[in-house]
Amino acid sequence: RPVGDFYRFDLKTDENAPTGTWNADVVLGGSTFRKPLKIEAVKPNRLKIDLTFGEEAFVEGPTLKGDLSAQWLHGASAAGMRAEVMLTLSPGVTRFSRSADHIFDDPTRSIKPEQRTVFGGTLDPNGKAHFEESVSVEDAPGFLTAHFKTRVFEAGGDFSVSQRSAP
Repeated sequence: RPVGDFYRFDLKTDENAPTGTWNADVVLGGSTFRKPLKIEAVKPNRLKIDLTFGEEAFVEGPTLKGDLSAQWLHGASAAGMRAEVMLTLSPGVTRFSRSADHIFDDPTRSIKPEQRTVFGGTLDPNGKAHFEESVSVEDAPGFLTAHFKTRVFEAGGDFSVSQRSAP
């Protein structure tokens, strides 16, 4: 039964079905519509992850300097755990308050977002790590937005994840 122009479909997978991308195929007359659906088992984070940078991390040149720390939610450090920090750069909007009506982004340039590892290693006995990574970008159209995805892995293979973005 539609509600306005919307139809509701209640779908269920088997309890033991694998997670991943499933496809919902809807046949309407002679047309078939396919919608990929993400079916995931969600586990809450068991570790608190903190990723910090210096104030001018993205302005002073091509070197990104970061500090990573992780601890269990009960307060113990995540000593010796494997961690990784992934960076994806995407176009941002270049604006300055003095010239708010001017467009500073260069329409002849583009950047294709691609993920790269800026840290991959083991946390020290205090659950901390410092990293420096060269990050260079050519032909950026203007300001960029940095998206960070940090994962810290438990000994059994489970991991906690943290995400943040910064201009």
